[in-house]
Amino acid sequence: MSFAPDFGLRLVRAGASPEMEIQLLPFELDRISVVNEELFTSISNMVLLGEPHAVSLDFDAEILKVIKELCPKKTASQIEEQLQNNFTKGHTLMFPRSIKLSVTSRLGKIQTARYEQFVPLVVHSVSKIGHQRKGATT
Repeated sequence: MSFAPDFGLRLVRAGASPEMEIQLLPFELDRISVVNEELFTSISNMVLLGEPHAVSLDFDAEILKVIKELCPKKTASQIEEQLQNNFTKGHTLMFPRSIKLSVTSRLGKIQTARYEQFVPLVVHSVSKIGHQRKGATT
């Protein structure tokens, strides 16, 4: 099984500090997966130095609320409906159309999955591109 290299893991191996603020601009969000009631995740690909990398984002319910506020009303309604009807661990909510966000994050902890290791980026704030950031900042 072949995976794109993980962006967070590449940063860790390059010596990035866990306190370093990482700005992703744009991040195209087209899905959200439920980890548990307080943790959500999304994954997308981005190109770094000419090579595609997988980018995993982890965020809490407060950031999810902000994401819904930034979505078109129809998309926000669909997200809310899917959450109410399918709020189970591992469920993935697919958006009808991706939304472009500016994401501010920091490195999370190294995770080990069945076929790979990865480092999620823990989201601290999100905004639509060209707008002021929203969300908890630490």
